[in-house]
Amino acid sequence: MFRKIGLRTLKTAISIGLGMVVYLLLKSLDQGLGLYNTISQPDGFRFSDFFSPFFAGIAAAYSLYPSRKQSIAQAKNRVVASLLGGLVGMALTIGYGLIGKISNNSFFTWPNLGDKFEPEQYILPYILISLGVLAVVLLGNKINKKSAIFVGILTFISVTINPMGMIVDRYNKIAPFLGEAVFGFNRILSTVVGVLLSLLVNFIRFPRRHKNDDLLFYIGIGGLLKEDSDTLNGFFKYKLIEAYERGIPCSIFTTRAPMTFMHLLDDIHVTAPICCMSGAALYDSNIKKFLYIEYLDKNVEKKADLLFNELNIHPFKNYVFDDSIVIINDDYTDYYNKIYFDSKKDSAYCNIIKTNNYEGDLIYYLYLNTEEVINDIVKKLKESSFADDIHIVINNCYESFGKGKNLKYLKIYDKKVKDLLSLKKYMNDNNMRLAALTAESVSNYLLDISDYKVTFKNNTKATNVDFYLDRNSYEQLFIQIKKMYYSKDYEKKEV
Repeated sequence: MFRKIGLRTLKTAISIGLGMVVYLLLKSLDQGLGLYNTISQPDGFRFSDFFSPFFAGIAAAYSLYPSRKQSIAQAKNRVVASLLGGLVGMALTIGYGLIGKISNNSFFTWPNLGDKFEPEQYILPYILISLGVLAVVLLGNKINKKSAIFVGILTFISVTINPMGMIVDRYNKIAPFLGEAVFGFNRILSTVVGVLLSLLVNFIRFPRRHKNDDLLFYIGIGGLLKEDSDTLNGFFKYKLIEAYERGIPCSIFTTRAPMTFMHLLDDIHVTAPICCMSGAALYDSNIKKFLYIEYLDKNVEKKADLLFNELNIHPFKNYVFDDSIVIINDDYTDYYNKIYFDSKKDSAYCNIIKTNNYEGDLIYYLYLNTEEVINDIVKKLKESSFADDIHIVINNCYESFGKGKNLKYLKIYDKKVKDLLSLKKYMNDNNMRLAALTAESVSNYLLDISDYKVTFKNNTKATNVDFYLDRNSYEQLFIQIKKMYYSKDYEKKEV
């Protein structure tokens, strides 16, 4: 049972426990100084009034991440959020009471949950609380801290919808609005202490679990998504995010170009560049920049253009300019060229142009048509004089315009793409070992260059595979990733 308790879980439990210890120490201090005797000192100052183990525990739990860098970033976010929501809440409650004090109108008394219920005293404050939420959101946007808005709202609500009326009433007997100030500082200080405790625990050196930090896992998503508009959602997305938070080096291998895979990465971060366009390029999705690109040989491009002219077909030609894809074609009399153009003309990360006059290095040709036509073109390509100089990829068309028409995408790259030289260079530059996990045969050549090969059982064309997983079993896929990352069986052997 205890083997399932991760280090992050253990640290969270310790941090929350320390928060309760701090509260007990403050209570003991009150007791030792005679401040907690409600008979002799019913309305006096107490140290424990400024700290809540409940809110400190919440802050600690939300501030702990597997890596110290992530924990520090989250801790800063929590502190900013608590200051944002807490100060706005204090301004609202104190300002409301100040109006009542100046006007000598008892109606302007901020209600707390311990009061005798008087409906008319709740209506205006609760309207103001709703408007205060808008103020927190606007201020969060103004200081460019959108990630702090949600927690800021929680802190604001906890300050304004006051469940600790006794503390407020007790301090207000000492001085006007002192109770609201103490209660607001209680919320802010509790969060700050909880955050600091979580950081302290996170910096303690626990016995470290073995990690194969030099293993880089590339997941081939071909076959995992059935629609061009599909996203990596649900369980797959959750597990990919979890792997990132654990610090497991993961990325994606795809036949797609940035214009058709960037939407897959909403809310997802990967630790290595995307190996895209069937391996022709490595694309850093965080800085939106191509790191490596394999271009089609110029002589091969000339020969291919001549063949396509003879066949009277006009494939789309894909280039890169300023880290965006430039797609050119001058013939839209072809029905399938027209619908492909219409589907991509408004895409992000690409610019599709009606021309045949473009100077640049070609990455690949793309042609959309029926399976019969595509097979006929492939036959001609394999009979051509440059057949050994190209890498041919055929993908299914899942867009709505291809429904029921058995359409295929034909993509033609330089032969070097199949050798994945870009990915090999990245692995060598970073002294990493490759573990590939693929779903279908279209990315089997990724397995060929990998140190460890994992695929699904239905991928019968894969050879020399280390592990076969059940079809579409994402759970098994990520279990295998964690097993390989943490197990000493996969540590690098020195030769």
